[in-house]
Amino acid sequence: MAGAGHDFMFMWSLAYKAYTSVCKDEWVLKNFSPALMIAISWEETQFNNIRQTPFNHTDWMKRWTELAPDGKTKVDPVTQQVPGNHAIGYVQAERDTIDRWLALNPKICVGLPGFTEDLVFVGTDKGVTVEQRQRRTRWWQNVDEAILKDDDAGFSLGWRAFSHMHTMKAASTKAGALKNYGGSNAARDAPGKAVGRTAPEIIQGWLDTDACMRAIGGMQSYQADPSVAMVPAMRIVAGAYYFSRPDGDFAGGFWGTSRDDARATSRVFDKYLKRGASDSFIPSDKIGALRADLKANVGIVEKA
Repeated sequence: MAGAGHDFMFMWSLAYKAYTSVCKDEWVLKNFSPALMIAISWEETQFNNIRQTPFNHTDWMKRWTELAPDGKTKVDPVTQQVPGNHAIGYVQAERDTIDRWLALNPKICVGLPGFTEDLVFVGTDKGVTVEQRQRRTRWWQNVDEAILKDDDAGFSLGWRAFSHMHTMKAASTKAGALKNYGGSNAARDAPGKAVGRTAPEIIQGWLDTDACMRAIGGMQSYQADPSVAMVPAMRIVAGAYYFSRPDGDFAGGFWGTSRDDARATSRVFDKYLKRGASDSFIPSDKIGALRADLKANVGIVEKA
């Protein structure tokens, strides 16, 4: 991946437009803040609405169940993934995930490009016409390309995934939903591996970012020169998102911030960050001290 596709301010605006303004699932809204949804996007794609590499639309048409001539599931020799293991969007939702939405909870697809109310039906519905079924099949076969052209749709896949998990009782807690979303991969999650992070470590990073963003909510920064006022503010935000993806393109995603800047600010957060069994948090009686340390670190002057 080349680097950040958009900056944080674009993503913050997108989160409110494509998530909080349209999601009606109170459980999702209560448990997954815009900051957390953006953290997943930063870790997964660095704010890019993209297709999982190195796949293309032809790969999108393949099912998980496609078999090789010997009767075994095909495994790509380069990616080591089976057919259909292909994700799209800012938060990388799998094709097979959207297939499950259609089969079990088609209402969750309403609002995605081209999916209309008359396509909300289950397979056993007897009043559904052949034309409706064909239209829905064509929609599923081509929705990848439509989503990649629509930032709102590419971001909204995340909240739809969590809503589906809760509706279908696949997850009853925030921690459980994130674990399901993170998935499992034997090579990635091998204990003691030397390079890269395991799924639990990735999820912990999302939660750490969310906790940091909650702690700095409401801070206001003022500089003598308004043209540079956003630089220290972005350094603070970048420090929070460092937990989600430490190797990210911070200069592209967080205006005026280098990776070293983000790392330095993250260390300030880390002094106060507590990691519980199912979430991360900064104690309420420590938030004042944290903010003072952050301001000293980046040169912010805060006023009421």
